[in-house]
Order: sequence, then C-alpha cells, then structure tokens
Amino acid sequence: MPDDADLAERIASTTKVLLEIAAAARPRPIKVSELGFVSSPDAARMLEKKPATLRAWRSQLRGPACYLINGVPQYKVVDIACWIEESKGQRR
Repeated sequence: MPDDADLAERIASTTKVLLEIAAAARPRPIKVSELGFVSSPDAARMLEKKPATLRAWRSQLRGPACYLINGVPQYKVVDIACWIEESKGQRR
C-alpha cells in the first residue's frame, strides 16, 4: 500500500497531466479557472466520460468532489486527479 507521500506525488503528477490535457484539448481547450475549477462538461472530457455520467455520479454521491458555484456544478482539477489516483486500486 502506498504511503501518503507517494499518493501526494502521484496526485501532483496526475494534476499536471490533466492541466496539459486541458490546454491541448481539441476542438477547443478546456477552460480552467484561476482557482483550478472546470465545468462539469469539461470535467467529463478530462475523465473521458459523458456529462450524463457525472450527473449520475453527483446524484449518487460518487466520483470526484463537486462544488456548486452559483448553482452550477464545478470540479477542481486537483480533486479529479485525487479521485483518479484513489480509485486506481478499486478498479475491477
């Protein structure tokens, strides 16, 4: 089992990769706010899921942490990276 330092390093690395993906995304780049938030559709693109999947996850309290900002679901890139890394060992 990885220690906390190893997990933190993997999360930082995954966050960096997600930000690179966001900048290079086509046909349009993924917009990341100054605070590191992305829209629900852009989070779905980062996770290679359909937006409906993220909606279902939110209603089931699954997936990466979601924040309602002015009633609009937003995701922090670092939370997406954390969720990816933490769920790697749980995949079947």
